[in-house]
Amino acid sequence: MNLQADQTIDSSKLNRANMERYSVFIFGVVFMATILTLSIWIPEPTKSQFFTFKLVISLAAAGIGALLPGFVELKTKIAPLGTLRAGGAIGLFLVIWYTDPAKYAIDEIAPPPNTEAEVLFVQYLNLLDSKDYKKAYTLYAKDERKNISENTFTKIVTATEKSLGKRIKGPEVYRTSYANEFNGQKGHFVATTYESRFETQSEVWMDTVIAIAEDGEWKIYAHNLAPCLAPNCSPMPGF
Repeated sequence: MNLQADQTIDSSKLNRANMERYSVFIFGVVFMATILTLSIWIPEPTKSQFFTFKLVISLAAAGIGALLPGFVELKTKIAPLGTLRAGGAIGLFLVIWYTDPAKYAIDEIAPPPNTEAEVLFVQYLNLLDSKDYKKAYTLYAKDERKNISENTFTKIVTATEKSLGKRIKGPEVYRTSYANEFNGQKGHFVATTYESRFETQSEVWMDTVIAIAEDGEWKIYAHNLAPCLAPNCSPMPGF
């Protein structure tokens, strides 16, 4: 009689353990599907959204891994935590959590746009010269518009225009260069330097405009305006 009771208790514990494992697995599958759906709806999440997505998908992976056959063991140095050693579902959680997908996408840069960046540069400088700062601002890349507001951009450009006066000669192309990385950021970049003269300045000035490929189009990444001084710039003949 006691043996049957013990068997009943053991069976109950086993069923409860299996139920918990299957519940964790279902949790993992549901939340993994949810994150995959959200990644389609929100292709460029904010930092807080990315943190939440990564946390949930790490937990979901651990839940799915709890029922997978085999055993994974992780032993690595992770700053600033030092050396970590974990196995099973927790090990799988750490693998996902400390994986940076961006590092493995370096060689998967989308091809550059079919149009020439020069078209964008001419449009952008013409808009500045005509004082259509609002439209010029829309030509900037998304990340750059996040870093500087339209109001701040307008104030900077207005102050510059007031100091230099109108462009009375140029812009004339001085040189163009290409790169697949700029300031540590991977991508297709084009930088063109133009020479110009302004009504309040005696020296030649240079506009260095940088474009980045974004969603199949060229977008303004940066714009620097400075006197044309050697060795960075030497005024062209007749300028």
